Amino acid sequence: MKFAPGFENIEIRDVDEPIVDSNEVLIEVKAAGICGSDVKHYEGVTSIPTPVILGHEFSGEIVEVGPEVKHLVEGERVVSETSYRTCGVCVHCLSGDYHLCAHRRGLGSRTDGVFTELVAVPGKIVHKIPGEMSYEDAALVQPCADICNAVIRKAEISPGDHVVVLGPGPMGLLTTQVAKASGAGMVTQTGRRGVRLSIASEVGADNVIAFDEEDVVQKVLGYTDGVGADVVFEASGSADALKQALDIARRKGQVILIAVPGAPVTVDFRKILGKPLTLKGSIMSKWVDYERAIRLMSSGMVKAGPIVTHKLPLEEWRKAFNLIRVEKTAGKVLFTPK
Repeated sequence: MKFAPGFENIEIRDVDEPIVDSNEVLIEVKAAGICGSDVKHYEGVTSIPTPVILGHEFSGEIVEVGPEVKHLVEGERVVSETSYRTCGVCVHCLSGDYHLCAHRRGLGSRTDGVFTELVAVPGKIVHKIPGEMSYEDAALVQPCADICNAVIRKAEISPGDHVVVLGPGPMGLLTTQVAKASGAGMVTQTGRRGVRLSIASEVGADNVIAFDEEDVVQKVLGYTDGVGADVVFEASGSADALKQALDIARRKGQVILIAVPGAPVTVDFRKILGKPLTLKGSIMSKWVDYERAIRLMSSGMVKAGPIVTHKLPLEEWRKAFNLIRVEKTAGKVLFTPK
């Protein structure tokens, strides 16, 4: 639990079992992943109400069902969306984009999350997972859903397109796979030489460029006969990478922003106008994205296994965060029961 603002201020606490509302289900958490936003909460660089239980990427088993929930039963294996509460009456909710609701309360930030044993969530945001999908893999359905939103609904990938993904974190590695599944003919993954970039080829990247060893722009131009990439996904959160994306994209290409930069970024709009480029932002996901993520993962078109490098009990939370923040030797880190 994050018990106060500032750096760390996290501890294991005993809390009351959640009370299940009539439209909710109670889920026993089987696996929960650490997201980049959880790291920011850990570091105290985000403003969230405290105390709050962190975490929003998870899978589990239903152990109790509220009386108004008719489509789910105890014992079912599930994942949940992160939009715990939305207003239901704003223009975004009414048009189906409830994940953009200004009054949204997300799991692990505006309401208690999933770094715990039990969590209660509305039945309407719960998705069943197939029996052949492990709980560990299913814990990546949520980030994969966010990527389905970015790649399938925000970008326009045509068969054979050359796609570049900047950043080999879990989100970038999922982007590579969903782009391939969407028809990309060649996907190039870039990043700093290390554990995460080494996973890129394993999950389907055709080319891997270590930006600390090679000139990314020149390499991409070489792969594309000097034209540039059809679609560039910025998944690193780096200001330099965002600027680089404008150089990598071809004329009339697309740049899709996935990662949130740590600070405001100065962008040369002359490049956007001069090419001219299509620049879009993508954030979070909704029902259809989760269903697509589940299908892609259960079919094997998107593989979670290579991305998950560490599984630890919740009691080792400090080690888990250090693997990501300090040692930088992890892909996706999961909390799993003992």
